[in-house]
Amino acid sequence: MHNYEVKGHPKVKVIIFITIFAVMLSTWLNLSIDLFEKMMGRPVSVTVSTVAVAGALYFIFSKYVWKWELFRIIFKYPDFNGKYSIVGMSFKNTTNENFEWEGILSIKQDWDKILISMKSKNSSSESISVNGSVVYHPMKGYKLIYSYENTPNNNVDELHKHNGTCEFSFEENLINATGNYYNDGKNRENFGSMELRRINE
Repeated sequence: MHNYEVKGHPKVKVIIFITIFAVMLSTWLNLSIDLFEKMMGRPVSVTVSTVAVAGALYFIFSKYVWKWELFRIIFKYPDFNGKYSIVGMSFKNTTNENFEWEGILSIKQDWDKILISMKSKNSSSESISVNGSVVYHPMKGYKLIYSYENTPNNNVDELHKHNGTCEFSFEENLINATGNYYNDGKNRENFGSMELRRINE
């Protein structure tokens, strides 16, 4: 998984808040341990590290808290996690050919990292994202933009390793999306359009 950006989201402020809360929580825990020692009349060799608390809070927040509906509503932070069926149309510049294809788009997402993979039903290659960003447009939905690398899984002559860019416009319910992709002009001069539909809500 790699980092990605949600435009307008105060990620730095959230991290600062987690850090401040970790300091407060670790201080309270250590004071509680001191009080327990006095009540027991003997020392307890346990100290709660602020760094450990901050790390645990960050992990919990990144994996779970950001998915809470209230958080997503307030911060307009989409949860793309899941699989989507693809119906695509590709166009080849060199021959002016076009062809329809089907595939699966899989997205694994945390608050701070994401991984997007795409595989068509009639191809041995798979596209994997290398960076990405998200933009929210009020009343329209979310735009997911990412760059990818595609490496064929076998030695088919007409398939070459190549890079490209995808742009998807998701409805606010994140069930349907339309998009386009553009391959680099050096190794594979293709571009096309796609329609997505979530297949596991």
